[in-house]
Amino acid sequence: MSRTANPQLCVDFVNTVDMRTDPERFQEKLPSYDELVRWAQTHDLFSEATARKLLRHGRDHSRLAGQVLDRAIHLRDAIYRVLSAAAGHRAAPPDDLNLLSKEASGFAERVQLQQLGDRFHWNWDGADDAPDRMLWPVVQSATELLTSDLLSRIRECEGPGCGWIILDQTKNRSRRWCEMKTCGNRAKVRRFYERHKEEAAKR
Repeated sequence: MSRTANPQLCVDFVNTVDMRTDPERFQEKLPSYDELVRWAQTHDLFSEATARKLLRHGRDHSRLAGQVLDRAIHLRDAIYRVLSAAAGHRAAPPDDLNLLSKEASGFAERVQLQQLGDRFHWNWDGADDAPDRMLWPVVQSATELLTSDLLSRIRECEGPGCGWIILDQTKNRSRRWCEMKTCGNRAKVRRFYERHKEEAAKR
């Protein structure tokens, strides 16, 4: 387990869908337990050896793996709605807060406070190959982000249908798009088209 929660981790987890708010273009990036494990491995949540164990365990216990995947998706969507509400200065949905609180309570039972030199940190106290192992760092990241000053830097991409959450690290807090080359560029093209359409209508 990371000694210091990475606030970007839960944001990356939330963004494992494309075009979240557009039902016709919605794309799921975690369609299987295997993909959930691979996502976690690419974010250095555990070693390659642990990933292999989890993949084998998932194939040998497909029903349990499916339950973990369902739980991960529900957790991801709850974190999205809470962060989206924060970005829009709205009250977070109570059911989503309750779900996240429940997951955080489980997280607290699976870690142990340890000292290293003159510093303290949380250390994973569960089995490294527990099938839901990848969810605990995500829960830690989400709860620490929600209770930190960084929450004021949470944005939701303004691209129509996108729904990606952004942790705005710019000095003037002016970020509007998940990526300029995608949603930002589409917005530019749309504005260009609309401007020329208006000019043509005036002729």
